[in-house]
Amino acid sequence: MSAHFDRGYAYQEVLVGGGEQVPAILIHGAGSSHLGWPAAIRHLPGKRILAIDLPNHGRSAQKELCSIEEYAEDIHFFLQGLGIQRANLVGHSMGAALVLQLMIQHPAICGRGALFAYAPQPIFNELYSKTELPAEKQPVWMQAFTSKLFSPNFSVFQREKLSEPLFLGDKETLKNDLLLTHRYQPAFPVEKISTPLLLLFGADDPFINRSQKQLLIDHFTDSMVKEIPDAGHLFIWEHPELVQNFLLEFLA
Repeated sequence: MSAHFDRGYAYQEVLVGGGEQVPAILIHGAGSSHLGWPAAIRHLPGKRILAIDLPNHGRSAQKELCSIEEYAEDIHFFLQGLGIQRANLVGHSMGAALVLQLMIQHPAICGRGALFAYAPQPIFNELYSKTELPAEKQPVWMQAFTSKLFSPNFSVFQREKLSEPLFLGDKETLKNDLLLTHRYQPAFPVEKISTPLLLLFGADDPFINRSQKQLLIDHFTDSMVKEIPDAGHLFIWEHPELVQNFLLEFLA
């Protein structure tokens, strides 16, 4: 399907079998693009879906954006430019941080918010280590990162098949994204957020900071929390049909 371009963003727009007018905006994770979402999620029955490439990713333009807050502000500018006044926001990993920030920063545009594989300050020590070891003896962060993406029960063949196109492109962009996500500290409002929240995470996801996850849930009045068994950080690829069902239920 051909891409659309507006205000520096490349995006795919899909409307499957219905007249749903409130769009769902898919915001991908670190180092990825709109193709980081399985087809089962980019083609939700009866839903209008916009799957975007973030600035500096995929086919979108390069922009000087140095924080989750700046990215969120730019996404809001993009959506306003399309005339979208209200949308359901769905994000994975770094994209989930962006959805959360949009819910805090621009609550009026957020109909519902779905955070996949996200808790504040994800655990990934290899990237942030300040070891004094020589470079050749230091852990290779890229290998450490990809080794943590899937559940141990997911086949090696499938791991390699999915990791190569999703994460073996611009490693510097991926590294910058991971650092931005790690540094992000949401400034929650005093009152609890009333926007309905769906929080999905894999039971085997080593990046999840569980104490921070509970603090996140405590800031919402209306949350649906689902833990997917035998699933890692990329559970959207391990169990796409299950994720599709959860999302359809949430957006109904």
